[in-house]
Amino acid sequence: MSDPLTFDDIDEGAYQIGKKKNRILIALLINFYIAGFIVSVVPEESLLEYIVMITLQLAFYLLVLLWIEYDARQHFYKIHLPMRVALMLFMVIVFPYYLFRVHGLSAFPILGRVFLFFLLLIFTALIGSIPGILLQELVL
Repeated sequence: MSDPLTFDDIDEGAYQIGKKKNRILIALLINFYIAGFIVSVVPEESLLEYIVMITLQLAFYLLVLLWIEYDARQHFYKIHLPMRVALMLFMVIVFPYYLFRVHGLSAFPILGRVFLFFLLLIFTALIGSIPGILLQELVL
């Protein structure tokens, strides 16, 4: 017979999931840095630019969906198929709904942090474009 779960086991599991969520946030930052660099290097309105941007956008959506999956596990919430589909199609609307559903009123500060993180992602893309701009100046 195995030992029953203790609160320490649950806390350790939540801690490990929190680490995974943080890794996803770092991957999002890297994704936006790469996007900024590529947009500054690849010729505008070329097929290559469209392919790269679609690939990076898919990576963004998959990383966000993975973060939501880990957040749901951390808070013992099961995401059903209709919610998954809605998250994929209408993330801007359904993500706040998900946060309120899982976190209750504490979703307000989380949404504030999400907004600040989104600003950080935009800033990271701008920083990522600097090496590309400098590279173009050296080549020309």
